[in-house]
Amino acid sequence: MSKIIEDADKLINYVSSAIQAGAETAQGKTNPPPTIGIFTDSFPEWTADNGTEETGHISKYKGMAYQCINAIQRFEHYAPDIATNNYNPYPAPNAEGIFPYVYGMGVSIGMKERYNGTVYRAIQAMTKQINPPSDLPAIFVREG
Repeated sequence: MSKIIEDADKLINYVSSAIQAGAETAQGKTNPPPTIGIFTDSFPEWTADNGTEETGHISKYKGMAYQCINAIQRFEHYAPDIATNNYNPYPAPNAEGIFPYVYGMGVSIGMKERYNGTVYRAIQAMTKQINPPSDLPAIFVREG
């Protein structure tokens, strides 16, 4: 039994290292893949400290990854979920690999998205999705 626990600990450490490496690789990239939300917990926490959020920087805010696309002051009234013209959100998928629809998120081909209980699969990519997948038949097909 101790060998199983030892192997499980090694696997957990390996996955944690891979997640950290993924977050470091994505940080500062101009167009990171829409799937970087899986690394959310490895990004630094966004704080309203009156500093400047630099273009390209990725932060975690309220459990979601956000990339700054236009430099902006870090004031509470410019938080990532409020200043949507300055940040792109990157939600994390669930255990089945399905992402929740979040206003402004990017989408890659093959990505699955859940909206109002229905799962959709992207057949085209887009950088900033402002409509739910049910309203975008040229981008998504309904699964099941």
